[in-house]
Amino acid sequence: MFDPGRRWSSSENNNSLNPQNAQYPSFSPDGNLITFNSYNIIWNPNTGKWEVEENSRFIWTYDLNTGSMTQRDGMVYGCSISQPVQRHT
Repeated sequence: MFDPGRRWSSSENNNSLNPQNAQYPSFSPDGNLITFNSYNIIWNPNTGKWEVEENSRFIWTYDLNTGSMTQRDGMVYGCSISQPVQRHT
């Protein structure tokens, strides 16, 4: 089960967590959508990964182990999550 009080933080500066930018994620009732930092992080059952949707396209993959978002070209996006989030089953 998700912990809605878990603190997430955007990391615009050198990929380090900035408490001033800390936000709380918003979870959908079914646990398949996380809204964070104006992005939708969606569980993609086809890939078995959290993916970030922008302009109706999945362009990033969210890594449960590292909490980082990786673009499809392999570049790590400068927004990370302080603690990995487990998808409830």
